[in-house]
Amino acid sequence: MFHAAYVFWFLVPLAMISLTVWAAFKRVFNKPGQEYPVEYGKQALFVLAAYGAYIAIDQTFLEPLVTSLTAGLFSPELARWLLFPFLLLLLCILGSSKQPRVQSRFTMQ
Repeated sequence: MFHAAYVFWFLVPLAMISLTVWAAFKRVFNKPGQEYPVEYGKQALFVLAAYGAYIAIDQTFLEPLVTSLTAGLFSPELARWLLFPFLLLLLCILGSSKQPRVQSRFTMQ
């Protein structure tokens, strides 16, 4: 079943893909900057994988799980809207990457 939350939360992976394309075009046209399209692409794939997991969880067992755990006190629709940010946060914590290969002002010691 299709939900408005799917469209809204697809804006996050779409923004990451747009950022990757923008960084790639900056390299193609030799514009100065510190953007690394490969790193942005990896992040876009990570967010797309989280989005796919979000839809899979929502389509398979989110509504019965929320209804049974909360005895109907918590709306499954609200859980649907909160699931993607929670899942993205959980995956970011569990799948923390190794030290970045690209030096930036945040990684310099």
